[in-house]
Amino acid sequence: MDELVQEYYDTMYETYVSAAKLYELSMGEYVKQFYSMELEEFQKELKGTMVDLVKEQLVLEAIIKEEKLKLSSERYDTYLAQYMEDYGYTDKSAFIEYYGADAVEESMLYDYAIDFIVDNAVAE
Repeated sequence: MDELVQEYYDTMYETYVSAAKLYELSMGEYVKQFYSMELEEFQKELKGTMVDLVKEQLVLEAIIKEEKLKLSSERYDTYLAQYMEDYGYTDKSAFIEYYGADAVEESMLYDYAIDFIVDNAVAE
């Protein structure tokens, strides 16, 4: 899990570094200006966020496996339409090309697992 957290952290951190460069700011200046934090605090929060993300993914993957969730073509099309609307796409091929077929399908399976949890939750 630690390796995956670090991989996600590095990828996300590089996104922020790129944004800082666009504004011609150091990372310290960027996070202070846009997030009102010191760099060390920002890094700590980002690491915590990535830990939570990995934990969530591991739980969803376990549910997908345990419940043998598979995407029907109808469910795939429903999720795809929603994703395209959410991200402002009108061309399916362009959307898939930009995000990658595997990443889109993985996201759909995670959403399916979340829907499964909600649909099968029992209030006590």
